[in-house]
Amino acid sequence: MQVFISSRALLLPPRLLCCLFFSSSSSSLIEALRFAGGLRYHGMAPLISHVYELGFMDAVAIQQTECFQAALQFARTEGIIPAPEPTHAIAAAIREALECKRTGEEKVILMAMCGHGHFDLAAYEKYLRGDMVDLSHPADKLEASLAAVPKV
Repeated sequence: MQVFISSRALLLPPRLLCCLFFSSSSSSLIEALRFAGGLRYHGMAPLISHVYELGFMDAVAIQQTECFQAALQFARTEGIIPAPEPTHAIAAAIREALECKRTGEEKVILMAMCGHGHFDLAAYEKYLRGDMVDLSHPADKLEASLAAVPKV
């Protein structure tokens, strides 16, 4: 794994320097140290990155259609329409629960739920109409993006 350090990162304790992030659609890297308030954030927060690096958690990529499918199941079960951000955690929790059901393993599954989807009903409508598509990040574009990052 490569570690990228932003100019603002020098103000942080060393354990918080590592942030994992993705490239933008223009194949340029996006600075990882920014407020993770919503979908415009393209990385993992410093503390989450640190916990990941220590091996206490796994990172999983889940396509948005699976996330919205899980969100609808959650809404129908719990009566809460989740914002798009926690739908990834909901989908991962459902995957984990189904795997436990398949193997017979008993496990406590903890999931964080933040925000409601009242302002995101257009996205739900898009999903329900079948207009939502899953996006991919081709490895060659990620490699080209990473190659353009200066070594620090």
